[in-house]
Amino acid sequence: MVISVGSRLIIITILSTIAGSALPFLFKALKFDPALMSAPFITTAVDVLGVAIYLYIARLILQI
Repeated sequence: MVISVGSRLIIITILSTIAGSALPFLFKALKFDPALMSAPFITTAVDVLGVAIYLYIARLILQI
């Protein structure tokens, strides 16, 4: 369980850093305000992907 949580933290930290730096540029290219669009979108995406990554890693560890 510790391996699953630890690896999830590392992966989600890298993912949130990439999303936090790339998505404002994407929203600016799409003619949206980057400040208003990126914060809620990044938070939601990172939370959902964090749970999915945690469950996937736990599944790999438990071999189900």
